[in-house]
Amino acid sequence: MKRIYFVRHSIRDNRIKNDRKAPLTQQGKKLADALSSYFQDKQIQSIYSSPYLRALETIQPTAKSLQLPITQSEMLRERQSSWQTNWQQHLQSLWADFQCQFPNEESMAQVQKRMVAFFAEAIRSADNNMIICSHGTALSVLLNHLTAGQFSFKDWQSMNMPEVYLLTLSSNDRFVTLEKIDTGSGKILKTFSK
Repeated sequence: MKRIYFVRHSIRDNRIKNDRKAPLTQQGKKLADALSSYFQDKQIQSIYSSPYLRALETIQPTAKSLQLPITQSEMLRERQSSWQTNWQQHLQSLWADFQCQFPNEESMAQVQKRMVAFFAEAIRSADNNMIICSHGTALSVLLNHLTAGQFSFKDWQSMNMPEVYLLTLSSNDRFVTLEKIDTGSGKILKTFSK
């Protein structure tokens, strides 16, 4: 069995408007520090992250604790988007039609395609447990693909910062389960299975 932990970044400092350089808030940093204790006994052998600062700051305490390097990938970046006055409604329309595309934005289908390609390559090149740290929308469309649509817009809406999902794969890299994990208690909050 192979275990892949998907980590949504911790709380972003929204005062910084540069999307790539926005750090975590002080509370976000505390939550990121707390993640490192959860991963101590998970036999993690590789860590991948979006190059955006908030994602790196989320996973750095864990990487330091496990003495592992972080492999950054542009494929794990946030969805390219433009400012919208009603963000929830805008995203709901994008979830309703993954092909829908607005000027200066990636469609959900485009984000899903690059996330699925990254995931397939990461699984092919590693035979171990790993962490993939990215962004809510990017991870959600990947999880939507992996669960054959079970992971929905409502699941995206309920994601916290940070949030951890555990994907278990069989010995031939077939989907077994996806679980939403409470890292404080270790409790499984929701299970997706095929």
